Amino acid sequence: MRRHDGNVFAQIGVKTSDERCALEISGRYDQWILTLSGGALAISLAFLEKIAVKPAASTLFLLGWAWVGLIVAMLSALIAILFSQYGLHRRTELIDAEYKAFCESQVSGNSAIGVCNSNFMVRIADKLNWVSVLAFVVGVGFLCRFAFANLPSEKSVPSHAPTTNVNISAASFALSFTNSAQTSTNP
Repeated sequence: MRRHDGNVFAQIGVKTSDERCALEISGRYDQWILTLSGGALAISLAFLEKIAVKPAASTLFLLGWAWVGLIVAMLSALIAILFSQYGLHRRTELIDAEYKAFCESQVSGNSAIGVCNSNFMVRIADKLNWVSVLAFVVGVGFLCRFAFANLPSEKSVPSHAPTTNVNISAASFALSFTNSAQTSTNP
C-alpha cells in the first residue's frame, strides 16, 4: 500500500518523463549493439575473404565462438526490444490502475492506494540487455584472437611488384645533367 501526498498527476508525470528518457537511452543502446554486432560479423567475413583466405584449422573454433557471441548479442538485443515494448504497455496499465484506485479512494474517503507495481517484462528486458553486452564483448574478444592468430606473417606475404635497386650518385647526376644541357644548346 502506498500513500499519495500531493498531486498524483505530478507524480505520474515525473515517472513518465524519467521513463521517456530511459526508453530513449535504451533504444540507442539496442541500436548500437545491433549495429556493432552486425558490423563485427561483416568485418569477420571480409577478413576471411581478403586477409585470412586459408585460416589455421586450429583457430576456426575461435571464429565459431565469435560468431555465436555476436549472433547471441543481436538476438538478445532484438528480444529485449520486444520485451521493452511489452513492459511499456504493462507500465501504462499499471498507471491506469493506480489512477483508477486513486479516484476511487477520493470518492470513498480512503487515502490508501493498493496497486501491484510488478512489471516482470522490464526485468526480463534488463537481463536480456546484459546478455547482449556480455555476448558482444565475448564475440569481439574471440574475433580479435582469431584475427591476430591468422594475420599473415612477413615471410608469407608474396611480393607482387619486382624491386629494382637504383643507385644515383651526385656526380653521375651532375654529369648527365651537363651532357643533356650541351646537346640541347648545340644545334
